[in-house]
Amino acid sequence: MVQINLSTLKTLCLTLGPFLLPRLLAYYRSFRASRAQSKAIPIRPLPIHIYRSLNILFISTLLFFLSTLPYFAPENIFRATSSRIQTPNDVLFNRLSTIRPSNTLTPADEHLKPRIASIDARCLYLQYGPAVLQSCPFCLSDEPLSYF
Repeated sequence: MVQINLSTLKTLCLTLGPFLLPRLLAYYRSFRASRAQSKAIPIRPLPIHIYRSLNILFISTLLFFLSTLPYFAPENIFRATSSRIQTPNDVLFNRLSTIRPSNTLTPADEHLKPRIASIDARCLYLQYGPAVLQSCPFCLSDEPLSYF
């Protein structure tokens, strides 16, 4: 725990006082002046079309923010199977099939299986998610720069 004694406070006041005191006085004066000026100018309510536009902007921002939460993220097969990135492909997808209903892989898993064979493809999967590896027709896992 930090102990503050009188000599420390004196040192702080002598060091920071010349910088902070004029700023605090200027802030106080500007605050008083703005309050006196704001009493003379009445606050008008927003026009209805601007109010609606701001509500639409707020709701869309909120929806976009909520869509980035982990609950809405696609499933990570490495996290779901508790596997490392170096786990062989057949072991990874056998573990994945035991998690799935009726112990079968989904068509998306079958489509992902040959594309995630190399370490580079797995790194791309971890960085960009499964949609990039599944839906990109011209991207090759041998060439990681094709994903940019």
